[in-house]
Amino acid sequence: MPRLAISPRFAEGFHALPERIRQEALVALRRFLCNAPTAPYPEKVRGGRDAKIATLRLAEGHRAVAVRQGDLHWLVAVGTDAEAWSFARRHRFRVNPAIGVVETWDAEGLERIEPALRRAAEASDERLFAGFCDTDLLAIGIDHRLLPLLRLMTAQYHLTAIEPLLPVSQYAPLAVLAEGGSLAAAWRALDCCRTPVTGEIDPDDLAAALRRTPGEAAVAAAPPDREPGGAPRGRGGAPPTPATWSGSSPSRSGPRSSTRSSTRTPRGPGMTPRCSSPAARAAGRASPRSTGRPSSPAPAPARCSSSRSPKGSPRRCPGGST
Repeated sequence: MPRLAISPRFAEGFHALPERIRQEALVALRRFLCNAPTAPYPEKVRGGRDAKIATLRLAEGHRAVAVRQGDLHWLVAVGTDAEAWSFARRHRFRVNPAIGVVETWDAEGLERIEPALRRAAEASDERLFAGFCDTDLLAIGIDHRLLPLLRLMTAQYHLTAIEPLLPVSQYAPLAVLAEGGSLAAAWRALDCCRTPVTGEIDPDDLAAALRRTPGEAAVAAAPPDREPGGAPRGRGGAPPTPATWSGSSPSRSGPRSSTRSSTRTPRGPGMTPRCSSPAARAAGRASPRSTGRPSSPAPAPARCSSSRSPKGSPRRCPGGST
């Protein structure tokens, strides 16, 4: 069964969708969690900068962007088809090998700024990070794909210009070094991005990285096997209604309540519960209709004397009747 993790960006974009699109998207996500035959399937992004990114068609003209690893799908954005494809091609995601948190990169923006940095480097012999070798920068978690850009920077404002394109765990230690700080000071700045979650860091384990970055993802629980109120989901993997997934209370007139009422014995004026005793059934037939007043109990039937009368004489009962 697939697992879903939801980012704050996706939640904001989801609530901004029109109500009709939001309801269709909710049904599509439920089907995806249920692994239903009609569920949306991850579509690869052509020309993307990260092979882990795919899109999910949630509604007419709208898609979600997901980062995949195994059965985990981290929803990072949602919007129209054009917006989703653009976001998917523009970004890439990475696990910081030094502290194990998830990083979001604007890879397309960094590619576009490279020509300007190259022209600035050709006009000056100064280099902003000349005092630090590649090994030192890699040791504090700097991505190896960022090193060529860092070697082109000649002034501190070059680093400031690309700050919106970098994750905080990349910019924070670099800003310390650009201001003349030491590697130890850069490590302290990087520690501010660390989370209390411990354990061995695996750059290829996205699920563990999301646990170390609680502000970036919330795991969505799988739908229950039965609807609230006891009604099972439809056959063939049909998902429950969107209202059920959002936590609304079930209606009181559901299948369970109607079944319960049909098996009860009716009780009301003039109605007597069924009994197994013949005498009780006879007493029930003899009881008068209810008139709104409490009725007195029916007298017990008279019994004849057990002694036998002389031959030819009729028996006499205590009530005087023959």
